[in-house]
Amino acid sequence: MANHFSALDPIVLATCWPVAFVGKAELARWPLIGWLCRTYGVLFVERARRKRSVAFVRQVQERLEAGVPVMVFPEGTTGASDAVQPFKTGAFEAVARLNASWVLPVSLCLQQVDGRPATPAVRRWYAWTEGLSFLRHLMRWLGTAHVQLQVRIGTPIPAAGRHRKELAREAFEQVRTLYQEMLTGATSSTLDDRIFSSVSVKQTGPGTVSE
Repeated sequence: MANHFSALDPIVLATCWPVAFVGKAELARWPLIGWLCRTYGVLFVERARRKRSVAFVRQVQERLEAGVPVMVFPEGTTGASDAVQPFKTGAFEAVARLNASWVLPVSLCLQQVDGRPATPAVRRWYAWTEGLSFLRHLMRWLGTAHVQLQVRIGTPIPAAGRHRKELAREAFEQVRTLYQEMLTGATSSTLDDRIFSSVSVKQTGPGTVSE
């Protein structure tokens, strides 16, 4: 699971690991985006409907049993502040108390834009905030020649015997700490970072990931 600030976060994380993503049910009804999500195998969740939520938990467990990691964004939305938002606990129900299951905290942070350090104002500009249309948000990214995002990995949290609220709380603390480390340039004890470097298609080619 990871923090979430832009519509391109899944693309960044997909370059790091082969995972199945979880998305809000409304995405399935969006033109083109819905088709792309279904093609990629996104699991849709309707948080407001209890019965649908139970079915979603089972879907997640089936993917995990098949050996497919599932990536969720438990903040439940994207945000513009330089702070990780409190995690919603529902997504953790799928792994709570399960033996041989783990929650892996992941944090991503926009570090550079066109070769310059990303300031708080720059990160707000590239975030998908309330009131900003998807198209306008996407155009801001596509109109940029080069961006660099850092992905930092935390310590796996065993799910066996743990309540969903406990898992969410511990995962949140790790993701928040990792994010603050990246903002300040501090070195993590895990030393297992990924750097996503995206070059505009108007330049030389697609983005790459290096370790």
